[in-house]
Amino acid sequence: MMACEAVTEAVTVKTNIGIMQGFVLPIGVAKFMGVPYATPPIGKLRFKRPRPNSGWSGTRILDGGNAARQFVSASFPGIGLYMLPPKQDEDCLYLNIIAPRAALIDSRKRPVFFYIHGGGNVTGAGTNRLYDGTQLAINGDVVVVTANYRLSLLGFVHFGLVSDEFEEAVNLGFHDQVAALRWVRENITAFGGDPDNVTLVGESTGASAISNLLVSPLAHGLFRRAVLQSLSFFSTWCTQTTDEARETALKVLNILNLSPQDMTPLKTMPFERMFKAQQQLLSDVFHYNEARRPLGGCVEPGVIPKLPAHALVENQLDVPIIMGWAQDEWRFIGGFSEPYLSMERMQAERLFAQIVGTENAGRFYDEYAEMLHDEVTPANVAHAFMSFEQFKFGILQIAQHLADIGNPAHIYQFS
Repeated sequence: MMACEAVTEAVTVKTNIGIMQGFVLPIGVAKFMGVPYATPPIGKLRFKRPRPNSGWSGTRILDGGNAARQFVSASFPGIGLYMLPPKQDEDCLYLNIIAPRAALIDSRKRPVFFYIHGGGNVTGAGTNRLYDGTQLAINGDVVVVTANYRLSLLGFVHFGLVSDEFEEAVNLGFHDQVAALRWVRENITAFGGDPDNVTLVGESTGASAISNLLVSPLAHGLFRRAVLQSLSFFSTWCTQTTDEARETALKVLNILNLSPQDMTPLKTMPFERMFKAQQQLLSDVFHYNEARRPLGGCVEPGVIPKLPAHALVENQLDVPIIMGWAQDEWRFIGGFSEPYLSMERMQAERLFAQIVGTENAGRFYDEYAEMLHDEVTPANVAHAFMSFEQFKFGILQIAQHLADIGNPAHIYQFS
């Protein structure tokens, strides 16, 4: 509960893991913050897939739960106020449910809006102020769900690809998301939601998660529609190949001075040491390719069988989707930092070459400069180029293909 929120009454709901107590705000919305959808992934479960919560006796008073251990990059000035959650712990498998008060009383099932947060798989939480679903629940008459999941080395470095001792440690953050969806499927009726009318919504890496859920047999039947916001389909910041994910795991082990033959220290290693390794990994990767994000889901048989971009082109979805972007999407990634604002043409072309090749970088620079709607500076040209190539291009291709094969697909631009 936010410190400034006035509560009119406590309210209880019975679920398959026990009775839990939330609270009701004077504006007529019920909030259940910190629902434990799985057993805490700590101790011996640190690098294991999520296990069902065994439940409790009596009534559990929900206290908000924890976000995953994380950081906020200094390159995003001012965003820490909104994105850095105050409660962080490896015990982080919690979700939040916000519903109209009437949904707990009447018999009408309401649509479910299930939101997966972004943050590069290194930061973010469903409890962030940016994602509070109070007004959406009231004005839309829907049940809003937000979820936390494992991040960073604990959720998106796939150590199981290099060691049998860590065989479950592949796509752990993704498995958390599936577990949250399954819990919602089994329990959302108690909160007035319709388990057969769940819409997935996610931004940035949250949209990447949805692209994986769209093609995963594990998630089939757990949702009805999907909204993908600011997704980069044709980038490893979306989903890695198995080889790319294995390479990343080996890089992390090297940074930590560990080998695939002796990874046991990971089981009890302090998170602070892992955090430093994560920072080194990101720094090393960005030095060679600013468009790459090395922490994300990866192709895994039976889980994420193909890269989503390939699977969506080859197969017809059975759910309608909406995809879109912000007009200058890359400004958020590049930020308004001095290195970007003061870059020269040569630096911009070096960035372009990472995507279109050195031989094409100059031509692309000239073409984007010619159609730029802002002042022509290397920084503005770079933002326009990266916004289109990393976000708009892939979404337009996928949406056009889905439309061609008769699957409902809609696109938007937020300007």
